[in-house]
Amino acid sequence: MSDPKMLAGELSLWSAVLLGQGEKDWAELLDQAAAKLARGEQDEATAASLRLYAAVVGQKNQPSFQALLEKAADSLV
Repeated sequence: MSDPKMLAGELSLWSAVLLGQGEKDWAELLDQAAAKLARGEQDEATAASLRLYAAVVGQKNQPSFQALLEKAADSLV
């Protein structure tokens, strides 16, 4: 299992990328998840949203980003 703070950092980087692409809602989700991971919090609702986004990303054939989202979701529950 990856370090939660490392996952949080990766999510923050992806958030910046998404924000640059105009994907504000998804960027906010990643920021929220990153903050919760960094604080060691658990949140099933955020985890469920990450899993939903992972499914969307999977449809776009982005397996490494999908895997990151799934790891983050697993770490939140």
